[in-house]
Amino acid sequence: MYRFKYLILLFLICGFTAVAQTYTVKATPEIKFLYQYDKPVISITNTSNIRLFDIIVGNHKFRFKNIIKTHNGLYVLFNGTGQVFKATKLHDDLIDFTRIDSTWNFGYNNFSIDFGYNDTLYSFGGYGYWHSNGQLRHFDLNGHEWHIEKINATYPALQPLYHLDFEKSTSNKQPSIYYITSPNNNEEINLIDNNFTVIKFNVATKENTVLGIFNDKLKLRGAPSIDLPFVDGLLISTLRDYYLLKFNTNEVYKLSNKSIIELFNTNDLQNTFVINRKLYFTTIKDSNLSSINISIKDFTKEPYEIYHTENIATKYWYLIIDDWYLLVIIGILAFIFIAYYKTNSGNQHKKESHTTSLPEEGSNNDFNELEKIIIEKIIERSNNKGVFTVEEMNLHLGIKRKTLEIQKKVRNESINRINHKFNVNFDLDTIFIERTRSVEDRRFFNYMINPDNANIYHKIKSPTEG
Repeated sequence: MYRFKYLILLFLICGFTAVAQTYTVKATPEIKFLYQYDKPVISITNTSNIRLFDIIVGNHKFRFKNIIKTHNGLYVLFNGTGQVFKATKLHDDLIDFTRIDSTWNFGYNNFSIDFGYNDTLYSFGGYGYWHSNGQLRHFDLNGHEWHIEKINATYPALQPLYHLDFEKSTSNKQPSIYYITSPNNNEEINLIDNNFTVIKFNVATKENTVLGIFNDKLKLRGAPSIDLPFVDGLLISTLRDYYLLKFNTNEVYKLSNKSIIELFNTNDLQNTFVINRKLYFTTIKDSNLSSINISIKDFTKEPYEIYHTENIATKYWYLIIDDWYLLVIIGILAFIFIAYYKTNSGNQHKKESHTTSLPEEGSNNDFNELEKIIIEKIIERSNNKGVFTVEEMNLHLGIKRKTLEIQKKVRNESINRINHKFNVNFDLDTIFIERTRSVEDRRFFNYMINPDNANIYHKIKSPTEG
């Protein structure tokens, strides 16, 4: 009787904690095609909104998906989690996806670059826990768990600006991922990067190499990019045109085929992948799987490069290596220049920091005119269920063209001063201007004032205003 009660209790506990391990859903045309295809597909992009199923982890619903096709099968990875589902059976228009992982942690790998290499599933980079990472993780099919791998250096790696250069691997050309890091402010380690940087990650040796600064002639925008492995490039959209970036040769090609341009201009392509020099895709308007022929002939080479090499001088070392005395002279001149630059840049930085700080106006705790304008703007936005952005704050403070370090310093001083004056004038201990993280970009803050504090400010205002 005791054992029977124990089994009932165990069954009830497992019943409350169990989750569905297999989903049977309608096989979309692209999923059915990929499941039946008997070879790996190097890169499958723009799959975030593929129509399959969603999962819930904790109280969070995850719907963005990454698709990987290897010799071993077809896999669905949910962005922001460690969950892995494998397509296990196709019957008529339905397909089974069975969960094969045992991970618990989530939230560390949003927008990671997921791919398959040598039939192993990898997850590279991602955003979570307040910063973007450059970790490399592989999935153990036997242990059903993710493991981290050691690499030489880490840089923020995120979708969608990446290219899997896995085709035609030789002794001189190893499988690599080319990716572009965005300007970021890592407050965790106080690191500010103002550039779009091109980096090459060698998958075989696990080594990152910084190639250079992304050419500002190519105005990136948030539109999806399409990886085209068979032409060794990434197809991106700028404000005006479409370009192919061939990272391994540092060349830019502009799309010149008018019919393909028209296709891109009139359709939002989804679920894109390349097989046998054909680009397969679906669109928001049409869920059927379509394809077009595309080759390097559809592009015209541009007279500039993707990225600028960071240290150009190293390319020309052989021109002066035989003349040792020139090296000595250049070394002395370089030392003098560096010392002069550091001295003047330090003085300039102090001067700039001083001139961009807002005046204290003596010991007066009244709000000055600029502070009143900022307060009213934030209240107006908060009342309309909106937020006051960092860009708007920089504009009103007159620091839009200053460095990120100075912008942050002046913003903090200004907000702290306003909050202090509010508490002193109204004998409170509260946060007047509140900071909230931006939904679009978690690296930045927005600003708001809650209705209670807004009412206090409007009813009483500062002592000099009655």
